[in-house]
Amino acid sequence: MKNYDVVTRCSVRILMVVAMFFTTTIGFSQSPPTSYAVLVGETDPPQPSVCGDAGEYVVELILGNTASNDATLEITLPNDFEYEDGSIQANVGSATFQSRSGNKVILKLNVPATSTTSPKMSIRFRARTLCGAIATTVQGATKPKILYRLIGVGTEQIKSSKDINVLYAALQTSITPSAVNLPSGEQVERTIDLRNGGNGTIKSFRIKTTLGAGLQIVSSDTSPATDWTVSDDGAGTYEFSGGVLAPGQTVSIKQTVRLQGCTDFSSSYTATYGCDALASCDYPEINAATETPAISLDNTKKPILEIIHVGADGNPLTVAKNGGLCLDTDIYHYIKIENKGQGVAKDLIFTIETSTGDRFGSTYFIENSYEMADDHAFTQNVETPILTAPMAGDGYKWKAEWGGRFGTTGKHWLYEMRLRDIPAGGALYVRVKSRNNSATVGCATTPANLAYGYIVSKVRYSNANQCVTSAPVTTNQTPINVGQEIDFRGFNEASVSVEGGKVYNGSFNVNRVLATWNGLKKDDYFDIVLQLSPSFTNIQESSLKLFTNTGVPVNPSEVITNGNEVRFRFKYQNDIKPYDNKVWSGADFSINGLKIKFDATYNCGTTVGGDEAWYKLNMELKRTESCGTSFTMPTRCIKVDLTPYGCSSGCADGFVREIPTIERTVYGFEPTDPDNQGVPKYDGSGNLIPINPRYLYKNFTKIFFSHIWEIRNSRILNKVVRLTKRLLINGLRVSFLFRCLKIYMLMQIL
Repeated sequence: MKNYDVVTRCSVRILMVVAMFFTTTIGFSQSPPTSYAVLVGETDPPQPSVCGDAGEYVVELILGNTASNDATLEITLPNDFEYEDGSIQANVGSATFQSRSGNKVILKLNVPATSTTSPKMSIRFRARTLCGAIATTVQGATKPKILYRLIGVGTEQIKSSKDINVLYAALQTSITPSAVNLPSGEQVERTIDLRNGGNGTIKSFRIKTTLGAGLQIVSSDTSPATDWTVSDDGAGTYEFSGGVLAPGQTVSIKQTVRLQGCTDFSSSYTATYGCDALASCDYPEINAATETPAISLDNTKKPILEIIHVGADGNPLTVAKNGGLCLDTDIYHYIKIENKGQGVAKDLIFTIETSTGDRFGSTYFIENSYEMADDHAFTQNVETPILTAPMAGDGYKWKAEWGGRFGTTGKHWLYEMRLRDIPAGGALYVRVKSRNNSATVGCATTPANLAYGYIVSKVRYSNANQCVTSAPVTTNQTPINVGQEIDFRGFNEASVSVEGGKVYNGSFNVNRVLATWNGLKKDDYFDIVLQLSPSFTNIQESSLKLFTNTGVPVNPSEVITNGNEVRFRFKYQNDIKPYDNKVWSGADFSINGLKIKFDATYNCGTTVGGDEAWYKLNMELKRTESCGTSFTMPTRCIKVDLTPYGCSSGCADGFVREIPTIERTVYGFEPTDPDNQGVPKYDGSGNLIPINPRYLYKNFTKIFFSHIWEIRNSRILNKVVRLTKRLLINGLRVSFLFRCLKIYMLMQIL
């Protein structure tokens, strides 16, 4: 039953179609002609696809029974279409060009009457489609039509063609970011996107940049436009060729512009393409063809520069860099200057220096070793900075007074150079080499307090926003390389004389011993070096002691004795310091007040008056682990000269010169009466009665007596000595004229 219904329905439909075709055909064939020709609108207009090419258009008249010898046909072309001269043709009758005004073309027609062989009159003409017709290709745009007006053939007739579908590409421009707020001097990178929003492909086109006086093109990057050849004239016009941009596809380039003034920041980007090699299509009817991004001036933003010490890999260094304190080797320093503000920094003056002062002279910068770049690897935009005027001549160079100790005379301890501008959020890298020279002179002239390797930097800059008045800014000093400092100063506190064949008890007080820990590794060490003159022998190892002024023993890692040289060696350890039980790792070795004790025998030798006697002390730093082959850095030697005695003159029983003293050995005799002016008192046998010292001050006021004063342990030859008031009211001036002496004096209490 279902199959029958289907067959029945299909049969009915077929019969209806046949009947309609038959009826229509019979009716048309039998429709009588009209009195006058009838204007028929364009049925199938061409679809232009090549800009500037001419297409053929046909308008038809169904002929009537009456001929018209003086008819007029007005053809009104749409905008951006252009009639091609001499292109009029007619199959019957005649069509003659009469005139043209704008888009309107007027033809004179000779319209014949209908015949069985020529029932229609076809009038053909050609019209070029100009590039402005691109406007009609965008989705939603009104399609162009041709308007026909026939006059003089019966009643006036007006018809229009069907829509003309222009198959052109339509470039639509967009800019990212579309709007920014920047200070003068700042720059912004724009991405220019061009999309084919039409319905035809395109193989070449152009983008033109128009900038106001307050903007400047800094750079262009056409690399994102892969598969295209892009010609850049440097002024913002970019010609694209060699590729195919299909409908819906996008191509991009980048452009960086800078604000260079305080007004007129207007800009526009227009996409065009030509109908031939010389022309350029401009279709302002489509707003999308031209993009006008906005830039507004912001005077609140300013640059903020920060100096960061980095390694060769660009990462910040939080500890001393390896090798930064080694001697006699080139050391690279990498400095990152980052703009963490929101404005451009200009007029950069970068300063890098070693500290100045009498403790220095070792560290200097190697000539022509400075450069700047946009990346830490120094591969992008590498330049050599220009040194400032003060750098000329002998500016910032070590004088012989300091540099002569290390062979650095005439070498720079400071560089001052000009760097290029840094945009907001940008960074600039500076690289420079330095060197720490070891001492080139003996320890007698090196400093007692010596430091080297210290390097600091700073940068002065200004706000590039010329629309704001502000003073230059200078950053704080930033450490680039931590330094090493050693300090050894003190004085002799033992006797300044020695006696032939006797043991000399040496004692030296160190005001300060210091070794900073920067960059040290385990088992790097420093020595306190004691050297004795050849006239000393038999250094008693048991006497070699170090202790603080408060009596705390200071035990070195080892004591090394080699002939008349003794080294008290202190190795840097991840352990406690040998004098205060505090952790040494990451801390300085510093003692204010260290006593060094030693005993050695002095020998007179063959020199008249005795061979010279002396000892000297200093400190030597050796970075044997952190620098390997690095040389030793010594402090100044402190030499103590001693005076020999007992070699060719002096007391026969030996003589030790110490603090001078006067000792009373006889106290006189008792008086008979405290008021008798010192008359002696006798015992029963007629002998004077000696005074008992215990009662010396109780029994008399004035006494006349004789006694003996003995000088012992004289240190100097002339000395004023005062007796205590309990012995004598007035003072006694004694001149010491001999090394060993007993003085016999007759004294009177006044």
